[in-house]
Amino acid sequence: MTPAETTESRAFPTGPLILALVGTFYALGAAPGLTWLDAGELAAASHELGVAHPPGLPLFSIINKFVTLLVPFGDVGFRGNLASGLVTALGLLLAVRCFKSRHAVATIGAAVLMGTTPLLVLHSTTVEVYAGVAALACVTVWSLAREREGNDRRWLVTAALVLGFAIGGHHAELRLLALLLLVPCALLSRSMGQAIAALIAGVWGTLIIAYLPIRSSLPLWRDWGDPSSGAALWDHFWGARIRAAYGQDMGTVDLAVFDKLWDQLALSAPLLAVLGLIGCVLAVRRTGGWLIPALLGIDLIYSLVINPMGVRDMQNGVLSVVALGMGAVVSLDEALNRWSSHTASVVVGLACLMGGALSFGGFATDDDRALSTLIHRVDDLAHPEAVTLVASDNLAAGLAFGQVVEGLRPDVAVVVRQHIQYSSSIEPVANRLPRALRGWRPGHALADLDVLTNGWPILWEWSGGSDAQHRPPDLVPKFPLFSRSTASHRVFESELNQWSKLHEHQAVRDPQLRRMIANLNTDIAQYRMGTDDSEGALKSFENAVKMRPHHSSVWTNLGTGLAANGQNKSAIDATIRALDLNPNNRVAQLNLGRFLILDRQWIRAIKVLRDLLEERPSADAYGLLGVALGNEGDLKAARDMFKKALQIDPEQPEAKSGLSQLTP
Repeated sequence: MTPAETTESRAFPTGPLILALVGTFYALGAAPGLTWLDAGELAAASHELGVAHPPGLPLFSIINKFVTLLVPFGDVGFRGNLASGLVTALGLLLAVRCFKSRHAVATIGAAVLMGTTPLLVLHSTTVEVYAGVAALACVTVWSLAREREGNDRRWLVTAALVLGFAIGGHHAELRLLALLLLVPCALLSRSMGQAIAALIAGVWGTLIIAYLPIRSSLPLWRDWGDPSSGAALWDHFWGARIRAAYGQDMGTVDLAVFDKLWDQLALSAPLLAVLGLIGCVLAVRRTGGWLIPALLGIDLIYSLVINPMGVRDMQNGVLSVVALGMGAVVSLDEALNRWSSHTASVVVGLACLMGGALSFGGFATDDDRALSTLIHRVDDLAHPEAVTLVASDNLAAGLAFGQVVEGLRPDVAVVVRQHIQYSSSIEPVANRLPRALRGWRPGHALADLDVLTNGWPILWEWSGGSDAQHRPPDLVPKFPLFSRSTASHRVFESELNQWSKLHEHQAVRDPQLRRMIANLNTDIAQYRMGTDDSEGALKSFENAVKMRPHHSSVWTNLGTGLAANGQNKSAIDATIRALDLNPNNRVAQLNLGRFLILDRQWIRAIKVLRDLLEERPSADAYGLLGVALGNEGDLKAARDMFKKALQIDPEQPEAKSGLSQLTP
């Protein structure tokens, strides 16, 4: 480096500039209040310094609470969103300075490319844990890089302490990061004393997990998992309930998940991906540069194999963005070292600005108040001591935020229907409002609630779902839920249409709002199908497709509505569209076979149903295949299919009817 370059590099305040630029960028796009998915639950846990969903996230709760207290304006939701942006800004500053560059344009350009990726924008403008995941990873790699460069064991101890905090207080991928980054660094340490000091620091950091049982033993509104005992703490920390629910997805490689992650990383931010991957190779020649490809590899393993369901909700890949950003710094630095001139710096700077502009898809939630509107409508609807039985994370988390943070309706019992058998989820509500949940005991099912049959005021989210058989028959739609009321579903339809039009602009931009409107339309459509109003149901299914045209399930539902109205060919086309979007949609596969039979396309139906049965036997598929074979003239094979269907389900309708016709 020439003296001129040294003077220029020292004189240019890249650190404060990056911090100010990134922080301001995310502040401008911060959502004005409560947002979707887990944000409400996380904000509620942070507000009362409580216990969030597995693994409990004590470090997130403490840091988010601290930053929100520093922000002197806005409500709790906005301050939490702003806190995510500030934490990300700090993390990105460390990321671009992990491997020192002589050129300010390299670090600023890489920060622009990283900061404008859709993944980071999403998690840095709402209350989420992933801004903290990125920041902790950046602090760790930055500290390890300093230790590799200067042989200063204090940096290894710092990295170990930070990863200890991450293991005990943050998220699962950071545990993998600790194992695969810290252990090699400790083994490569210059002395046994250095390794022991790092080990002690790491263990000390993990003690933050003790926060969970201590806080859980005190009164809390939201005490997810009740980790006050050793066994409960172990189950909560290691996510026993989550593993039970999604265990079939863990450890499998799904090409659809790979494609989605590829889209979120490479296609959404192509310049960052190219420069980052090149930088991963070039960095290996630098001291500690192996940390960049190691970080990228760790996150890809976690995202694609350990937690593939997180890719679908855009919850994975943040560490990959960070690693690619670090690699981009190395690539840009090497390029400017080779072609060092003001012209080269200008070209690189403009390229990074253009790359960032192409990646940036806008702020999806900067004017989104839809969920706040939704939970306040629930607040207005609920009778005294009503029981609100919800099914979606959106509404469950939103109502938690409303009660804990805003003090909305403390008399309303909010119960997630799928969690009814878990005492850790239900007992805090049962202890506070015992009359509302009369009949329930730990381990009991939803059907045991007295409120379902004794006329107690109920609000029920979604007409369908896996537990729809327990929905009381006297519930009718009343926006945005079902309730015991004389309100006509026509009133529900009118309010839904008005509300959808009011938020039409946001619906185009915000995928969560778009999903919510589609769900509400699907809800009323399913209710109408049950009341033989197939024409009205079809209109609602069509509205759902308008909101989520790239989602397989809404096309599946549309096919059902079209078939109910006698439009078999259109039903077939809609169902094929559903399968184009998701070839593994078994409901659509089964429906396609059914619609082909209705359209008298026996040979096509036989092929579709046989392909379906090769993957997994089912009574309905055997029954429908028997119908198709019988109409094609193969009566012996049809009889065999009907018998197989009845072995699985003795009440399968097509098999019962078909076998009775074939039996002399």
